[in-house]
Amino acid sequence: MASFYPTKIAKKGEAKLDLAFGLDCTSSMDPYISEARDNIVQIVNEIVQSENCDVRLALVEYRDHPPADESFITKVHDFTESVGTMKKWLRESYAAGGGDIPEAVADALNDVLNLSWRKEATKICVFITDAPPHGLGGYRDKFPEGCPLGLDPMEISKQIAAKGIAIYMAGCEPSILAYKDFYLAVAHITGGQYVPLEEARGLVKIIIYGAREEMSLKKFECEVEKEIVELKATRRVINEDELSTILHKRWETRGETTKQLTLNQRGLATAKSSATAMDITKMGFDAVKTLYKTTTPSTRKARGAAENQTDPKNQKEGDEDMKAKIAMATTALADLQTVSKTRAPINVDLSGITGAVDSGPALSEQNNPPTAVDSVNPISMRTKGGEYQCIDGGVTLSQTMRLVQKSMIKMTKLNPDEQ
Repeated sequence: MASFYPTKIAKKGEAKLDLAFGLDCTSSMDPYISEARDNIVQIVNEIVQSENCDVRLALVEYRDHPPADESFITKVHDFTESVGTMKKWLRESYAAGGGDIPEAVADALNDVLNLSWRKEATKICVFITDAPPHGLGGYRDKFPEGCPLGLDPMEISKQIAAKGIAIYMAGCEPSILAYKDFYLAVAHITGGQYVPLEEARGLVKIIIYGAREEMSLKKFECEVEKEIVELKATRRVINEDELSTILHKRWETRGETTKQLTLNQRGLATAKSSATAMDITKMGFDAVKTLYKTTTPSTRKARGAAENQTDPKNQKEGDEDMKAKIAMATTALADLQTVSKTRAPINVDLSGITGAVDSGPALSEQNNPPTAVDSVNPISMRTKGGEYQCIDGGVTLSQTMRLVQKSMIKMTKLNPDEQ
């Protein structure tokens, strides 16, 4: 019987998107595999039609090392232009095995890194997981010192960032909550996002809306990298918060707009909302292992759950506090912008904005509500965990911070002698 699925992805315009999936294929993941398989054609068609781009797809399946799992560690399906091929890969994927709780996460990230990414494309990996990597003290971990091949997920994450690949960590909650800080950190390092996923049908919107957001941010990458080059030429230590504030204010003044994936009309939680996650971004994996092995799973799970809670009163106070911090930072912007022109060192105290992240649309949008953007063929956005949306609005500070973070790592890896 002839297939009614298109052989090739319809190409439109000059924009390019390389979209990869990292997919845990152990027993608990069957609903997520089915959701991706049943909707991959719709996902691709919506992205192509809304973003006027050509798309390539790749898939990295992973389970675990023997003896925890005897079937396979990873299976790599490199990029294809054929949506029919991608659907075939997903149709042949199935959930089974797993053994202990941790899985071959480091191996899967390493395979994602080594896919044949196009240099000029927007590069995204949607990484779907409900378990930690080996080494973090997971229940019955058969490899308590980490990946038996010696792969370091923190170092690999930095290499992923250096290639300009954003990881969208789709964390299947509540099972992942004890390790949420680790995945928040990985997403932060790569300039991607952690997206809480409480049921499989939320996956489609995460993929579509995440791709839209990343493609809308692509246009700022050269400007960020140019700013970093100019600041490095001054031999001045670059403060990422300062640089993010400068660029955010500049783009706000220019009236720049982006798309943003939101949950319940708020921006997603970032590593900046968790002191532990931010600490992890600066650690080697040995230190991360020690951190996890010296805290109880129940404590980590409670902390992960707490990061999902947003009390309306506290949120309002947080918004007001954010306004005050931005106002304070604005008084220093003229001096900071002068620095980038004169290349003369200057000390400006912006400590008050450290860790301040917008948890929703940019402040400039508050008087001009953003426009909700949905697809050509709309599907339900409300899931058990809340409502996913894609909004048009001003560039947010958290988006700017993600761009700066990824660019800083990318340029450090390209020019290690400048550290």
